[in-house]
Amino acid sequence: MRTLLILALVAFIGVAVEGKKFSQCALVKELLKHGIPKNEMANWICLIEHESGYNTKATHRNTDGSIDYGLFQVINMFRFYL
Repeated sequence: MRTLLILALVAFIGVAVEGKKFSQCALVKELLKHGIPKNEMANWICLIEHESGYNTKATHRNTDGSIDYGLFQVINMFRFYL
């Protein structure tokens, strides 16, 4: 859970500051730097490829009006508190 929270924060900051489209190899290196175990790497890469195409600037507007951002398509929770 802690790893997911850290990666979500990294993905969100990447969208807010500047966008980057990773190559698969560059993304693997970055995830390893942030503590993702090698035996879980295939699952993480598959998730990111299908959610954002390795693009930190990826967004998706959902049918409920919320917007997902970044590599992992993390939902913008602030909308629910406003």
